[in-house]
Amino acid sequence: MKTRTLGDRRATVRFDVAGEVWGSVETHEPVPIRNIGRGGMLVEAPQPLKPDQVLSIHVLLPGHESIVEGQVRHVTTIHGAPSGNRYLIGFKFVTIESNTSEYIARLVAAGDHPGSEG
Repeated sequence: MKTRTLGDRRATVRFDVAGEVWGSVETHEPVPIRNIGRGGMLVEAPQPLKPDQVLSIHVLLPGHESIVEGQVRHVTTIHGAPSGNRYLIGFKFVTIESNTSEYIARLVAAGDHPGSEG
């Protein structure tokens, strides 16, 4: 156990880690959906993700909100974006509620989905 040093204002004691210990960080930064279908979606993000990584994704669509589980299938760098590098990330839906899948199918059939023009 490490003793507190002068200037250490932490309320709790922390332990030094010996060797490599890995963790993960989950962010809740909104990202635009470029296109979507029953099987997956393409988003634009400021950071790349690892292919095959499975994440819980909070999907906000016009008139519908859901949590789906998606697997990263591909990541493409958008070079020269005004705000620095951006990434197109393709997700395959792993688990999706049937009402969300049906809602997406209706949006696609109506041509009224995120990223559509007109």
